[in-house]
Amino acid sequence: MGLFNFFRKNNPKENMLDDLYSGLEIIADSSYRIFLESYNLDKRSFGEATRFETCIAILFYIDYCMSVNIPDNIRKNFYELAKDNIIARFSNKLLNTDLSDIIDYRFDEEYSKIPMKMGRDWPKSFNNLYEVTLKGTENTDTIKKLPGIKYEGMSEQIPKKLLFIRDETGNMYKAAKLVKELFAGKSLRLIIQEIEEADLKIKQKFREMGL
Repeated sequence: MGLFNFFRKNNPKENMLDDLYSGLEIIADSSYRIFLESYNLDKRSFGEATRFETCIAILFYIDYCMSVNIPDNIRKNFYELAKDNIIARFSNKLLNTDLSDIIDYRFDEEYSKIPMKMGRDWPKSFNNLYEVTLKGTENTDTIKKLPGIKYEGMSEQIPKKLLFIRDETGNMYKAAKLVKELFAGKSLRLIIQEIEEADLKIKQKFREMGL
């Protein structure tokens, strides 16, 4: 079944939330690739646990974008839908029996508090925490609420970290575009097509600049 050939419900609002979740998974896949490519990591060491964490991070991005002018009840409905779908996707792939608690903890106690504490500078702090969380999934199929911090050589890691932050910031903009344009009535297919075209242009520009 193709990506967009998913079951359609009769309620337009439910259709929109389904589309929003499909967009979440697409952006989460992008975040997963960015992490591996930025740090030159082997995907065999970063599997389903890593993908699980990317889904929570993109759920946070989307909710943050929805907080501007989307009613709270719709935000809540989407959070519950996304959480249920993430648990269904990973419950047979991870050893945890507490995935719901981990999603709530990561979302409420970690990610959502960063903008409140940091203001406009929140993406930098978010990316620092997100990096630690992703690296904490190496060679494991168990999610930890508080993964250990790996100490690495700064001179070697700084260029990789800057690359990760640069490209991951693009995913925040993708989430903003997804929310804004889905709720404005644009189709998910067209939004994703535009995101992919923009990605190609940006990558080409970076190559031309030698970055």
